[in-house]
Amino acid sequence: MDPKTGEILAMASRPHFDLNHKENIAENGFNYAIQTIYEPGSTIKIVSAAGAMNEGLVTPQTSVYCHNGFYQGRGFVVTDEHPAGSLSVEGVLQKSNNNGAFSLGRQLGSKRFYNYLSDFGFGKKTGILLSGESAGMAKNTGNEADFSRACFGYATSVTPLQLACAYSVIAGDGKLRKPHIVRSLIANDGTVVEDYEPEVVHEVLKPKAAERMRLALEKVVLPGGTATRAAVPGFRTGGKTGTVQKHNPNGGYFENKKIASYAGMMPIQDPAFVCVVVIDDSQNPSIRAQGGLVAAPIFSKIATRAAAHLNLQPTELIKAALVSNNP
Repeated sequence: MDPKTGEILAMASRPHFDLNHKENIAENGFNYAIQTIYEPGSTIKIVSAAGAMNEGLVTPQTSVYCHNGFYQGRGFVVTDEHPAGSLSVEGVLQKSNNNGAFSLGRQLGSKRFYNYLSDFGFGKKTGILLSGESAGMAKNTGNEADFSRACFGYATSVTPLQLACAYSVIAGDGKLRKPHIVRSLIANDGTVVEDYEPEVVHEVLKPKAAERMRLALEKVVLPGGTATRAAVPGFRTGGKTGTVQKHNPNGGYFENKKIASYAGMMPIQDPAFVCVVVIDDSQNPSIRAQGGLVAAPIFSKIATRAAAHLNLQPTELIKAALVSNNP
């Protein structure tokens, strides 16, 4: 997605079908990008972090208490695989700390948090001109346990397109834009029948807060972050990983099924595109189904080809080892 215009540059689902023959259309005709709803996991942590920054409650370097990996609420707990005492706001995103994200959410308060969740476009259709779009779910139940889980990606459901729009807020100037797949309709004689101009839905973040978030998301891809495999030689990139247990429609969660995702942008100093990769129940037994291991490398490959297609010029030195390993 182009964060400056809302144009969808590419959209794909797998498995798919051949439109020329329509074979397997019944089984594979589902447009995952706009029709599926899933719990986004840690990719949603941008909401509490960006909201707190935008409200002037924190800066990227503000220390956030992360409860050493265990927060006891009323009838619920928040844990983390990688416990930490305190992290900066940037560190919360870089390490994908659940307790840190909830701490930022508590600073905002549940009312403002859910307002930001709505302002980022979650819980409602984007209005893209494609049939069958899902709205997802982002509702304030008034339950603190649901609030805690919403801060790190559960108790909320989204579509990949909604996530792309939300990350485009950060990649752009802080404004949420309506996504569109047609720029204009042109008759055979060259007459423009209809134009689809870029459309701003509303302002979500101040431009300065969006810029700070971009730099914070860059730390996620640098050494020490959860998405080092999303790096693209020659470019500065940024983004966020996400990993969740897959929800069972019959109740609870599947024990051995996960949804791994990565939402990123490039180049970080002036993003030309946002790319969201979602892997639903990875079938590769040799790789753990985590966003940083499964989805991030796919982003890297897509971003490399997109950079060539868009004629983006590298700004960073490319190490010889990387060149030799990636012919």
